[in-house]
This record gives sequence, C-alpha cells and structure tokens, in this order.
Amino acid sequence: LHLFLRYRNTCQLTKGMVFAKTFRYKENIYKLTEYILTMKVLLIVPPNSQEERYGKFSSIGTLYPPLGLAYIAAIAEKEAEVKIVDSEAMNYSYEDVRKIIEEFQPDIVGMQVYFTTINRCYKVAEIIKKLNKNIKIVLGGAQVTLDNSLVKNSNIDFGIYGEGEISFRNLITA
Repeated sequence: LHLFLRYRNTCQLTKGMVFAKTFRYKENIYKLTEYILTMKVLLIVPPNSQEERYGKFSSIGTLYPPLGLAYIAAIAEKEAEVKIVDSEAMNYSYEDVRKIIEEFQPDIVGMQVYFTTINRCYKVAEIIKKLNKNIKIVLGGAQVTLDNSLVKNSNIDFGIYGEGEISFRNLITA
C-alpha cells in the first residue's frame, strides 16, 4: 500500500480516469488499477405548467432556457458528469422527475430558485431526500442571494449566494 501511495502521488489523476500501471518491485510484478469515481450532478428546473406560470395569459406565455443552470453546467462538467432536466420545457411531472433521479443517481442536485418556484423546489427536494438522504441539494439564484431564509428548509443542504459558477465548482470539488 505504501508503494501504491508513493506511486499515486507521482501521477496526475483526474476524475473519471481509469489508471493502470504495471511495475516491478523486488522481483515481483504488480499491476495497480484505480477507478476514479465521477461525481454526478443533476440540475433541475422543477415542474411547472404554462397555466401555473402565466395564469390567464398562458396562451401568450413563453418558455425560456434555464441559462443560469446552463452556466453552472458548463463549469461543473469539467469536474463531474452533469445532466440538466428542464421540467417546464419537457412538461414533466414530479413523478417523471423522481424517475429521472432514480435512474441517474446523482450525488448533488442543484436548482435555480425564483420566489414563484420556491415551493416547487422544496417539493423536489422532499422527493429527493425520500429516495436518498445522502444526495446533497443546492439552491441558487438571485432570490437565494436576496433572502437567505429560503435555504433554511430541512431538505436543503447548501445555498449559493451571488454568482454561482465558481462557488458551485468549489462545492463539488471540496
């Protein structure tokens, strides 16, 4: 084991990398193999219909891409396997989101919060914690920065205040 640790310290390893090295020590041949597990990050826009979002103006309402989550994903994909689920655009229900979480098995779930979606985020967080209490849940967005009480829900593990790209990357690499 000491040999392995000394050898490992001389290598530069990255997440997701499989490294195998054969070497000779005192006439014995050793093969070291290490699988570096990749963290899985799931970024979710909670379920919401056009009717819920725009009320009587739903026929003229529009969908827009979750740019905040896309920025986070662009940074996080250098450190982890990342998936974005836009439940609004895909017209997913909470049950659909639950199935996706079960299949993907994320380590961390992030959601961008608006005052109009906070209760939906809490519901998704509750679903996640019922599936696996070890999944870490992160909330971010301008509303979290303005009102830090939004992250005081028992199912929320972290809140990202201010610009989230670097903070989120630091969180997943900690």
